[in-house]
Amino acid sequence: MKKQILVLTLMLVLVSFLIADNVQFQKMLKAKKTNTTKNTREDVIHYSNDFETPFTWTHYDGSIPAHTWHLTNNTSLTYGGTGYSWFPGQDELGTNGGYLDRQYIVLDTPVINVPTANPTLTFKMKFKVEAIGSSPDLPQYNGWDALNVRISINGGQTWTVLTGLPAYSATSMYGFGFHGEGTNIPGWGGNSTAIAGNTNGWVNASFDLAAYQGQDVKIRFAFASDPAQCTTDDASLFGWVVDNIVLGTFNGVFDTNDTMGMVPGTPVPLGGDEWHIAEYPQAPSPSHVLSCTNAQGTYNVGMMNYVETELITLPQSENIHADFQIRGSFTDPDEFPEVEYFGWEISIDNGVSWRAMSNPTANEDSTNYVYSDVPDAFTSFVEGYNGNGHASGNVSFFAGQPVKFRWYFRSDADAPNGEGIMIDDFKIVYSQFSPAPTNLTAVRSGSAINLAWTVPTLNNRELEGYKVYRSTTSGSGYTMISEIGATSPSYVDASPVANSANYYVVTTIWSALESQYSNEAAEYMHTDTTHELFYHDGVAENGIASSGSIASLYTPIYHGTDPINITALKFFVHTKTANNLQLKIWDATGTEGTPGTELFGMNLVSAQIQPGWNYVVLPAESQVTLTSGSFYIGFQMTAASPKIGIDTGNHGRSYTKTGSNGPWTSVIAGNYLINAFYDNGSGSSDIIINPTKLTACNYPNPFNPETSIQFNMPTNGQVSVKIFNTKGQIVRELFNGKMEQGHNELVWKGVDNNGKNVSSGIYFYQIKTSNQSIMNKMMLIK
Repeated sequence: MKKQILVLTLMLVLVSFLIADNVQFQKMLKAKKTNTTKNTREDVIHYSNDFETPFTWTHYDGSIPAHTWHLTNNTSLTYGGTGYSWFPGQDELGTNGGYLDRQYIVLDTPVINVPTANPTLTFKMKFKVEAIGSSPDLPQYNGWDALNVRISINGGQTWTVLTGLPAYSATSMYGFGFHGEGTNIPGWGGNSTAIAGNTNGWVNASFDLAAYQGQDVKIRFAFASDPAQCTTDDASLFGWVVDNIVLGTFNGVFDTNDTMGMVPGTPVPLGGDEWHIAEYPQAPSPSHVLSCTNAQGTYNVGMMNYVETELITLPQSENIHADFQIRGSFTDPDEFPEVEYFGWEISIDNGVSWRAMSNPTANEDSTNYVYSDVPDAFTSFVEGYNGNGHASGNVSFFAGQPVKFRWYFRSDADAPNGEGIMIDDFKIVYSQFSPAPTNLTAVRSGSAINLAWTVPTLNNRELEGYKVYRSTTSGSGYTMISEIGATSPSYVDASPVANSANYYVVTTIWSALESQYSNEAAEYMHTDTTHELFYHDGVAENGIASSGSIASLYTPIYHGTDPINITALKFFVHTKTANNLQLKIWDATGTEGTPGTELFGMNLVSAQIQPGWNYVVLPAESQVTLTSGSFYIGFQMTAASPKIGIDTGNHGRSYTKTGSNGPWTSVIAGNYLINAFYDNGSGSSDIIINPTKLTACNYPNPFNPETSIQFNMPTNGQVSVKIFNTKGQIVRELFNGKMEQGHNELVWKGVDNNGKNVSSGIYFYQIKTSNQSIMNKMMLIK
């Protein structure tokens, strides 16, 4: 574990902060940034407390130990596995019992006379606490959680650390220093299994008390944990167990659960719980605040005052932040840990363990801060202390989870200098985003491109309209081409960019907010005499990358001796990688009609390749011209190349080759999702390219009680239209028979095959022809 101290400068006041976890000094000023992006969200208050209503939070004096020394018969802890042994933790913590942070508890023997014969203290012990360590930023300490043995000759008024065997693990334990004893207090740390001669972790301890012969003494077993790393961080840390304490006539075996006069306690002075609701004229939300001050307007010595919220379930959101207003005053010229400070923490397990709000994910490499002074006027904590983002208040990691927050104020043994702290206006705020459209599709229709999309869930907000954006580059460069009303989730782009792939995204305008972009949809705007040719159903069940080459075979339709021009292609990337692809076009003059002469080659770099459909439009000077025969389109690739989608429901048109000289072989696993566009100079309706594209959408979506399912049949033929639930079960078969080519429409009224109304929820409609299939999502809301 690391230990750290840091210092921060506020815009209005110097504020320092300290950490019991990682170490450096720095000064930081939080800078505000101007938001130049579009407004896609609004902030909504999820929880607030301005302390103007009856106070329901829990508050307590944390200087009272959370656990203390007691006799336990936990067989995993007791010596020999039977009877009772002394244990300073909680039996229910961790794997075998454990301890918490910030605990200083002691176990004292009754008065014992040290004999002249054999003046030796012996006992059995086993321990496992935080490993011994050091930090260059706290050079005065070389150990953390600490245990040692002490002696008093004046009835417990003063104590002296004893030395004996086994030797202490470190000479300056932070566990004792943190609790005000300063440096150079030795103690054991780490794991007793590292001590030679141990038996299952149990070791014999022996202390020569010859210097105290004939005197009445008390022996103290002292256990102190620092503010970081305890059993809630490592379930195997159980603390310390002591048994068979023998000195003179005192023979403490404890197997009958008899304490034999042993007295547990704590040397830490109790500071009292001072959290309360107080009137304060300058309160941000008049006129009350949460105050940690005493009746004299200052604070007490030895305070460790905690206040914690009730359990709060955070919203389901991508952007959740907590903040509060704070003011007060306290100063201490000493060095940490002997100073006043406050802290802010979060618990995700109903208060069993706590995490610093500077490190809510409990990252071992991050910093856990406490704060060693406060502004004299109420200031937002996040705005005042957010140097290096350590106090951002971000709790988005725990969206939807129940959490608690707590604050604490700690004072040392010095005379108080100041008034303590006050808190007001605690808030949890989340960002409510405008929902983006989904399922955007783009389909060419003559000289236009038709767009359709699914209406997003609106959360009882009014949808004002949509903005439609277009680009000729996938993923960037979008320009708004239209802003339309909310009457229909569709748009016709009557002027797409000719001889180019057109990429579209759509946003919603929703309560004066604009959403993020929808999914991207693309369509190649070609001439009326250009035809699209492919041999798959448009669904990539898998992806393929090969150490060699892959290719798909295409057989165009010629008109006499008129040539065709290969103008463009598109391909589906199932899995994107950081590697490039070598695009190739071959004629079919190879052995038995396999790829022969290379007609075109092009390097596609990774930045040009996107998951899903990708378009490549050949410049006029690079278009491939053929007067007869078939051709191939494919890629030269490696096993690490992006994976090209493959339709396992069709085969016979795809080939692969291993290496550069291997033979081309037919792929029986399926057909690659690679489409060819070619211009044969004819746009007459009797030119049918088989197959063409099956497209579908439904409106409205969400719907109640019915929706219209509209689809475009590529050819005359058999078609089935079925409704499925989220378990994949058929709910309703709307149609199974023959339909004509072109636009078709069916209405689902939200009933199953038995005529019963179905419940609200998500459903899927599947449209399946002899060689193509499409499935889309829809939502029924009642």
